Amino acid sequence: MPLANSADSFPAIVTRPGFLGCLNWRWLPRVRTRCPPSLASFARTSRTFISASFERKAWQPLSQRLALDERHDVLQEAIGFAGVVQRKNVGMKEARLVYNIVQICTIIRMTFHSFLATIGDLPFFDLATVVQLAGERRTTVQTQLGRWVRSGRLVPLRRGMYALAQRYRRTPVNTAELANHLYRPSYLSREWALGYYGLILEKVVTYTSTTSRVPRRFENAFGTFEYRHVKRAAFFGYRALEMQGRKVLLAEPTKALIDLWHLTSGPWTADRMVEMRFQNFGAVNQEELREYAARFGSPRLLLATDVWCELAEAEQEGGAAL
Repeated sequence: MPLANSADSFPAIVTRPGFLGCLNWRWLPRVRTRCPPSLASFARTSRTFISASFERKAWQPLSQRLALDERHDVLQEAIGFAGVVQRKNVGMKEARLVYNIVQICTIIRMTFHSFLATIGDLPFFDLATVVQLAGERRTTVQTQLGRWVRSGRLVPLRRGMYALAQRYRRTPVNTAELANHLYRPSYLSREWALGYYGLILEKVVTYTSTTSRVPRRFENAFGTFEYRHVKRAAFFGYRALEMQGRKVLLAEPTKALIDLWHLTSGPWTADRMVEMRFQNFGAVNQEELREYAARFGSPRLLLATDVWCELAEAEQEGGAAL
């Protein structure tokens, strides 16, 4: 202690050899004594004193202090450290703290395993589905899903919608089906559908869809998804097709062409049609094309329909090179 010497006859003796200080100390009464403290007294006061070596360890980070003793093999295997400080009282408190951390990590890991058992067969899922299956509060589930996204276990698709990472996924993601579910109600149409039917030569990488909701655009690990708005009265002309074993809502060839004309500004003249390099004119039913254009009530679409029919007849006669 400051200003005090360790001597058998001095009343300020509060330390013992090998220790620097104490946690809970008080001045001893001024009483002369000839006998040193007994072993029982040392046992009662041992938790008060701090060893010099432990004082240096106490200021080290927890990860370094946990690597000081190699005798705790269980904790070493559990969290990857070499061990924990083995010391009476204080050391056991630290050991219990590390044990609790290991238990929490185990619970989180087991929760993800149970999550995989429930969701693993789904190619993608939304927050509402997980809340319903988990039976937990929405904020709790949302927080946990956010942790798994940051750890790389989940892939974010849009706000509130996720897919499992590749190493956990048991069902592959069909991007055409994903386009239907990413923003509903919607169906694939326009350039992507025309490319699927072979009406245009260019390869379309953007998944173009038609929706009755406001326009949106999403970009994620599976591609770019674009949604354009049409009135509810114009939300027709699509069907469910099977692609890679999954049901996909796709516009009919006629409706995909009408949607393209309707959602692209400007008149569709013959020169513009030729620039688009349309082909496979026989895949479009001309009577159905006129009927769909009339349902929109747009003179621009009716004019585009007439131009299309002329080019189709010219292709059949071999008089147009598109």
